Amino acid sequence: CVMASGKDAIFIETCKESKVISEVVEVLAYIFCEESVPKKPLCYKITRWGSDKFSRGSYSFLPPGSNPNDYTILAKPSSTNSKSNNSAEIATSHLFWAGEH
Repeated sequence: CVMASGKDAIFIETCKESKVISEVVEVLAYIFCEESVPKKPLCYKITRWGSDKFSRGSYSFLPPGSNPNDYTILAKPSSTNSKSNNSAEIATSHLFWAGEH
């Protein structure tokens, strides 16, 4: 898994897939023995979160002073209306997150 942020992420947003793959392979070949890095990966997925209208490049992180339990707290329903059997009420009482967690 490769993650790019900052200027690199902005650069990747504008590149063709073939350019992104060749750049990643070049960096991996520099870090590891060049012979051990395949010239073309077997599979890959390039996300373009910066141009995604729902994420707009955002991602979650734990700032200093946080702990892993903070994600558990964020995963809880946003209201105490969880006893309802009405699916519309249940759906509107929760925040739904898309992302890596």
